Order: sequence, then C-alpha cells, then structure tokens
Amino acid sequence: MTAPATRPTVLTPTFMQVGLPNANFPTDQQAAVSDPSAAGRVSSPPAGDLQYVPDQSGAVVRQAARFADRAVAEPALDKALSLIDEAAIKADLFHIASDAMQGRDTPSEGLTKTALYISDRLFRCGWLPGGPEGSYLYPYQLRGFSLDIKRSTITLNLPGGRETLVYGKDYFYSSIGHIETAPVVGDVVFAGHGTEGEFKAIDVKGKWVVCLDSQVNPVTRRKNAKQQGALGVIVVPDPAEPKKNYERKLKTYLDLAQKGRMQYPSQPAEIDEIILSAESGEKIIKQLHQQPPANGAAQAFGLVEKRKLIDGVRLSRADNVIGLIKGSDPKKSKEVIVLTAHYDHIGVGWSGAINNGADDNASGSAALLSLVDAIMALNPERSIMLMWVSGEEKGLLGSKAWVNNPSLPEEGMRVVANINLDMVSRNAGELIYYTPTPQHERHNDVARAFEEQAALEGFSQIKSADRYFYYSDQAAFADAGIPVVFLTTGTHKDYHTERDDPDKSDTQKLARCARLALRVLHMIDRRAESPRFG
Repeated sequence: MTAPATRPTVLTPTFMQVGLPNANFPTDQQAAVSDPSAAGRVSSPPAGDLQYVPDQSGAVVRQAARFADRAVAEPALDKALSLIDEAAIKADLFHIASDAMQGRDTPSEGLTKTALYISDRLFRCGWLPGGPEGSYLYPYQLRGFSLDIKRSTITLNLPGGRETLVYGKDYFYSSIGHIETAPVVGDVVFAGHGTEGEFKAIDVKGKWVVCLDSQVNPVTRRKNAKQQGALGVIVVPDPAEPKKNYERKLKTYLDLAQKGRMQYPSQPAEIDEIILSAESGEKIIKQLHQQPPANGAAQAFGLVEKRKLIDGVRLSRADNVIGLIKGSDPKKSKEVIVLTAHYDHIGVGWSGAINNGADDNASGSAALLSLVDAIMALNPERSIMLMWVSGEEKGLLGSKAWVNNPSLPEEGMRVVANINLDMVSRNAGELIYYTPTPQHERHNDVARAFEEQAALEGFSQIKSADRYFYYSDQAAFADAGIPVVFLTTGTHKDYHTERDDPDKSDTQKLARCARLALRVLHMIDRRAESPRFG
C-alpha cells in the first residue's frame, strides 16, 4: 500500500497538567530481573507440553498443548516476522520513554509529542488515518478535578467521642469523584474483601461498608457497593498482606488527590471509597469486637465524610492515535482486528521526578510501532487497526471513549478481536502472563490463539493474568462483547516509579512479544469464522 497523495490533517490536542495514575497492576507481583541471555527466540517449537505455571492467586492455566507437529512453512508470515527488528524497537522505546516526553501524562505536552511521533510513522509507512476527518488522532474530551485537601474531612463518631481524620495521614481516596459531595453520614458494616458475592450476602443499604484491601479492582468494588445501595466503601489493610505493598498504594492515592483526576464530562458520580491508613484501619476493626470480624458485623458508631473539589469543572482534550489497513479479502475486510497499547503514563511526580514509564507502557507502544511494516508485509485478509491509547492510567478512558464511539471508515465494519499489549519488557525471558485463561468466563478464540503460539517465541512459562482482566484496555473491548487477549510480562519493583527507565527493559524479550502478537493476529486473520467466546 502506498502513502496517501496528500498528508492527512493531523489535529494537535490542547493539554493541561492535571491527572494521576491508577494502578493497573497491584505492586505485589513478582519482581524478577530480566535475563536477556535466557530470552532467546526459538525458531521451532519445543517438544512436549508447555510448562503452565500457577500465578500467585493460585489459578492454573490447565490447557497445555503439544506443538511439535504444528510448524508449517508460511512465507508471508516468515517475511513479516523478519521485519520486527530489535534495534528499531530499542530506538522507539528510548525515544518514547525519554525525559523529553515528561512521563506522557494524560493530557500533557509530552503526550502530544508522542502522539505526533507515532502519527508521523504511520503516515510515512502508508497506513490510512484511523481517526475522524482524515486524522491519525482520535480526540475525546475530559473533565478535570482536584481535591481541596484542607476543606475535606472525615469524622468518626466513636463510643468514646468524635475523632477527626486528616487527609494524607489518616485516610486517602481511591477516586475523588467528579462532583462536590455533601456530607455522607451512616453506620458501618463489614463485608470481607468486597466481592460481588460478599456484598449480596449481607444488608449494606444506607451504610458504609468496611472491606479488607485485596486484589479486587477498586472500580469493581465501588460498583458492587453501589449496586447494593451502600453509601460508600472503607478499605483497611489485610493483616495477611505485606504492609509495604499497602503503603505503596497509599502514596499512589495521595498523588491522585494532589495532581487531580480526569473523567468524561457525562460520567455519573462515583460512590465514595475511603482508604484508611494502617493505624486508622486498626481502630475501625477493633470497634467490630471480632478478630477478624464476620461478614455483616456492624458497629455502634457512624462516619461522616465531607469532600470539596478545587476550581470546579475544567475541560481538556486527549487523543488516541490510530492507523488502519484495509483487508485484502472482499468479505473479511469488513471485520476489523484491533491491536492496542496505551502510550500514556503517570507524568511528573509530586516531587518533580519524571516517571518515564519504559515498561509501562512505552514497551507496548514500541511493540506496536514494530508491527507497522510487518503487518503490511503480511497482507492480511481482515482489516487491521493499530491503536495507541491515552488515558489508560486514568481509568481506561481512551479505550472506553473509542469503544463507545468507534471511528470505523466504512459502513458495516465491525471489530471482531482485540489484542492488547501492556508492560511487555521485564522479568524472566521465558515468562509471560495472559488473560482470559480457560478458567475465565470470557475465554475465547483469540486467547486460544495465544495459547497455541506462545511456545514459538520461547515462552515456556505461561501464567494467568485473570485477576488483571479489568486493569488494562482490553476490558473496554470485552465489555462491548469483543473477544480479547491481554499479553503482559508482569509487574516489578520499578512499577509506577521514576526507576522504570528504558535501560532496564529487555528489548529482545520485547521483540519476541511483538512477534507473538503478530502470530496471534495472523492466526485469527486466517480463520474462516470470526472469533468466538467459549
């Protein structure tokens, strides 16, 4: 495919320095150091079964498969794979994760620079614009807020008298919401770890609900509480979990309030979720008179929460970057396979340190860039869309915006699969995580394609990432009924810190992840039928 005769219009987003991270992975995951010498790509599959390994939650991927008799010569695929070049990936990684991009916050000048860098590559390589009005940029509007810490308070009405909690010391928010809230007053009841089943099993209507910190996504926890009529959620430390992991989360939540929050202008108000410090959480638990308390145990005291936001409503713009290749098959070309990677990160920290986000997620962004030429050489039968997503660190905002209002150029086009790459350059060379596994309710043909192809790129240890299913952009596509697979090499000790720099990334492993994504894409593309769930 040749480049357009005239350069398409590239829309330049406005920006403002506001926003902050949400943790798209818990920080208690394995922190293995990459071993580039062990990360060699294999050109032929290993004999015997793959070694599927349980993750730390105990889930096991049980669907082992034998691949020794499946290697088939495919010249087009081999040519495409050969175009994925580690040196080029390294150059893109170091550029996207450089200090010049200032951590790529959503929205920010650094994010805009990165978007234009990606757009220029798509134009020069002949990809069609995938955004509206002939642009590679897909714009969406955001509304910004920050917390007035001095005017926000929590009061505990304890049997021995009132006690006032101080924000940033005694309590934090996992989300600051998008409207000022009137004082929220109510009694308190215990609900375990905050799963949907635990909320349904007890009466929480009109009450504050105490939950132990867990792997339950805060968004899911708030949703469960809201559905059952709770006033809000109070999170306290789980005695079974390392204290340092909890303290890292508190730092993230403090940044959230200090830097601000971005949401859709029309997004409804969220239910309150208060994260208590270890000391304050202990006081709450002691009032329940049981160690640990039983689900449904109530307290004879109430909680009053008052919150104020700074500067009211501010509107801003963010952009996804999208390129498109139309499929070569007249019938299949109406079906679109979307590959995604978020190119935003968490920006500049409160201390002034730049969070370059090399692994999270300059790695996935560089992997997608490496596929630009490779996919063209593959000559796919279905249409292919590459999408670099913004706002992932703010709650999957960019992917949600696109899924809610997709930019598909032809009538009748529909998305049939999503392959998402997020954090794909760290940890042991043979290790990779994915979701949904066979144990997940949304297991599907795209995930099965990953299971069949992983060994071909030297990934002999495959772990479940099911508990992260809603933590990255594939969740937005899955919620729209689209089969997805999420590839990641897992989190590490530098996750969401200023230490996540490109010199720590294993670019050989990163290149293998890109080739694996291409193999999955090719397998799905050559299917006669559209991918299915189940």
